[in-house]
Amino acid sequence: MSPATAFSRVRAVARRSVRALGAGPMSTATARSAAALGGAVLRVAAPGVAVLGEAARSVAALGGAVLASAVLASALLSQVAHAEAPGPQTDWSGGGGVPGPVASFGDEFDSGTLAWSSLPGQLALPSATRATFPKVILTPDSDRPTRLAIADIDADGHQDIIVTDPLISPFDPNNRRGGIYLWRQVAGAWTRTSITEDFFGAWYVDAVDLDLDGDLDLIASAYYGEIDPPPPPPSERNGRYAWFENLDGVGGAWEKRELGELFWGARWIDAADLDGDGDLDLAGCAELVGGPYEADAFVVWFENVDGQGEEWIQHDISLDFDNAFAIYAADIDGDDDVDLFVSGYDRFEWFENLNGSASSWTRHVISPVFQGAGYLDIGDLDQDGDIDIFGGGLNTGVLAVWLNDGTGLGWSAFIVGPFTRGYNVDLADFDGDGDLDAVASGESSTTTSKVAYAENLGSGSAWSLHYADNLAPSSPWVRAGDVDRDGKLELVASFEDSYNVGVQLAAYTVTDFGADGSLESSILDGGAGVAWGAITWDADVPSGAALDIDVRASNDTMDLGPWVPVPTNGTQLGALVDPAARYIQYRVVMTGAAADESPVLRELVLESVVPASVDGEAVASLESAAILTTGPALPNPSRASTVVTYELTTPSRVRVTVHDAAGRELAPLEASVVDAGRHEVTWDGLDRDGAKVPAGTYFIRVQANHEAATRRVVRLP
Repeated sequence: MSPATAFSRVRAVARRSVRALGAGPMSTATARSAAALGGAVLRVAAPGVAVLGEAARSVAALGGAVLASAVLASALLSQVAHAEAPGPQTDWSGGGGVPGPVASFGDEFDSGTLAWSSLPGQLALPSATRATFPKVILTPDSDRPTRLAIADIDADGHQDIIVTDPLISPFDPNNRRGGIYLWRQVAGAWTRTSITEDFFGAWYVDAVDLDLDGDLDLIASAYYGEIDPPPPPPSERNGRYAWFENLDGVGGAWEKRELGELFWGARWIDAADLDGDGDLDLAGCAELVGGPYEADAFVVWFENVDGQGEEWIQHDISLDFDNAFAIYAADIDGDDDVDLFVSGYDRFEWFENLNGSASSWTRHVISPVFQGAGYLDIGDLDQDGDIDIFGGGLNTGVLAVWLNDGTGLGWSAFIVGPFTRGYNVDLADFDGDGDLDAVASGESSTTTSKVAYAENLGSGSAWSLHYADNLAPSSPWVRAGDVDRDGKLELVASFEDSYNVGVQLAAYTVTDFGADGSLESSILDGGAGVAWGAITWDADVPSGAALDIDVRASNDTMDLGPWVPVPTNGTQLGALVDPAARYIQYRVVMTGAAADESPVLRELVLESVVPASVDGEAVASLESAAILTTGPALPNPSRASTVVTYELTTPSRVRVTVHDAAGRELAPLEASVVDAGRHEVTWDGLDRDGAKVPAGTYFIRVQANHEAATRRVVRLP
């Protein structure tokens, strides 16, 4: 999935919280996405979990929903465990509407017009749809790529391309048996390395941090075995699911771990915490394509028993969903657990996770007659906090959306535009306006295909459809990704090139950057006795463009005073504002120089120190580590109070908070300057409003200066 889509799922459920967020890709979705912990979903083909999260990701769903991609859950949980507070901000993808004051910057801000959701982890100028869609050929020869994903596999800050090659013929001169390949830019040129050449029938692939170790792994399905061999089928040539562990964290070494076999026609795989135990499980679907073999199950999920992806238990969900094409994990009905959405050749349905543990499912029909339903995508298209559907069919002749009433039981359909023989779609916020747009691929003739871009006009029910290419090579597959590193998303396509047209991987530019934009941060509460240090940032600014930073500060949140320009990166804030002012806010102003260039801001840091003392000892600077150690949460699981202990080697500013599985802060437990030594903090199972939280998985985060630790807590009913 694309980096953007996983992320829409995050915001979909986030809208059910105190503020309304926009929907867009996580690094499609896709955050999607995107890991799903404690009832959230990660669907990521993201530019790294370090966007994550497309998987997207991709990508988190607040209130226990989807990290839309991965994407993503994994990405947010990583933030919860390692974010530096109070001053740095490295992500704005949570959206606007949070004026503050806040104790630390998260992924939200007050207001602004800059693009914050297209590529989580950065700010850039917004963009608008082009009149024409220029194409750049990335790789003129990449065998026959069938499917692709986009993610930052090597953690260099730039998106890579992962493709599958099923190797239809068993008589390959190089003895390959189906492969997955990684394309990345080296010195400006795309180069290919092999992830595996021993995965016969390699079909779908996506990126997700499956073992939650901080880097992106791959999940994949192999579609077929040898064509109708005599039974029993060879074990190496039949459909199956697998994940590939990124052993060195940069995509240089991989280990394949297969989950099952005899899934004849395995089409799709997605990652999510289906049973609510805090790790990522896998869900897959397969179709019956004829011959003497049938799939073990058409819809199935695999339980991640050890949490590390080394031991799995297969659970069958449906044995009668013929011709299943795609499967996505998401909270369809808004009950804070992960359901499954499945599309087939002539319909699409969703399976309700009845008790949150994935042990019991109820099947719901969304569209019983949708001929050639094929490959759809899901996300919050109308920005109302629930999961909607976008897609087309092989024989329907249109692209369409289905908007969810929030329960998963009522759907409203709208036509996007004419589109025959649809293959696949991908959701992402291409123009940076906070809502999800789409790209689509389909067949034009027996030898050519088409790719298109659909701009969401804001409501999810009205769209502007643009054909980017009507005479592309055959068998297309599209994703959203920033492969030219300009700070905005392109339509990235793979083609099997069955008729030797000559292009395998290409990128289409669908938007141009606008002239200017700005964004105002949430007001940051430095606490009593704060002393502000330097302001620094990490950004790229093209020649002729401009990126300006302004600040203002005071002890009154209602009157922060005038904006003061920051002359240079690294300026001491005390030279601009009252260095002892408790509250501070920054503003980013960007101006472009060309339609294909934009300033890109990745990080902004407000340094601070606390000059107060505790028992005569000076409190360490927030820029230094406190050497924090924590004990286990006890008792755990618990219906009553839970106690976490921590120990400090130096007096430190300590903040202890409770978060849900998607990363949302539920309750502050402590915020003060604390002596060196051993301390404990108690959580009574209540949120900040004094309401009892529902049963589920939560995280208590202890932060001392720049060091942080997190302990998982399970609340019983």
